[in-house]
Amino acid sequence: YIGSNWERSVGAAARPRKWGEYMSQTPSDILALSGEAAILVQKGRIAYANAGARSLLGADCQGRPARALLGSELTEAQSPAFLAEAAARLGSVLVIAPKEQQSAMSHRITLDRSMRLERCSTFSLKGVEAYSLDGTPADCVRAAFLGAFDEKPDLVLSGINEGANCGFDIQYSATVGAAMEALLYGVPALCFSQERGPVGEVCREYLFRILEDLAGRRLPRNQIWNVNFPCCPLRECRGILYDRKPCQTAFFDDRYVRKEQADGSWEIGIDSDYVMEAEEGTDIRAILDGYISVGIVTNTVLSADN
Repeated sequence: YIGSNWERSVGAAARPRKWGEYMSQTPSDILALSGEAAILVQKGRIAYANAGARSLLGADCQGRPARALLGSELTEAQSPAFLAEAAARLGSVLVIAPKEQQSAMSHRITLDRSMRLERCSTFSLKGVEAYSLDGTPADCVRAAFLGAFDEKPDLVLSGINEGANCGFDIQYSATVGAAMEALLYGVPALCFSQERGPVGEVCREYLFRILEDLAGRRLPRNQIWNVNFPCCPLRECRGILYDRKPCQTAFFDDRYVRKEQADGSWEIGIDSDYVMEAEEGTDIRAILDGYISVGIVTNTVLSADN
């Protein structure tokens, strides 16, 4: 929940680094900082989960207009709109976005209650049909595949997350979780994240060309593409590095700080330092050096019989 939890609820790179700073944030402040969304691509349609990706045209969609599904805080975040706009260059787009901020939800799904699905009239982009769902990014993908819509996606696009999903942070990421959900239905998926903050110059310049490139590359059914953009000015971006492996650390060096309460209980919060060193060849090293990181993440459950 937002406002008093101590997880990365404002996104890995956007969250305050000190306990006192975190406690000073109100729920509405946090909600405005970051969002999770999901895009899925259906037979003749693209679906979007977390902000961003594109459908496979040609043989898979048989030349028919593609349609995309998008998920994120549609009224708060510009990232889903930018991703949907990129996807719309390839076909029609369907957006399904979590109604509230969902960082660090990983692959969580909602089983203990029904969820509300409603059209989002405030999301205006030509050729885009948008819905909000009061669930997780993985719920958005499940909704598209398990009967909430008439057609099922051919491709899932997740992002653009405001905070890098590199190294150990991949394990917590709802952006990655939404993409992994697509693999359970035999559908390819891509996820996109930015080091911190809303869509920047580098993302705006490179997103579509990377999307177009990776959407045409087939991966085994247990793997997704994971793209991370640095937040540096475009002039400082050094290009794209492919085949980046997950760094064996997180982007933040976390420590829990305990604060005693009047009733004898404690509140614990995260105190963090930004990681400035990482192994060569890793996703975090690429971002620190000003490169766009492109790598592959493997679903080990689907790898069991390989």
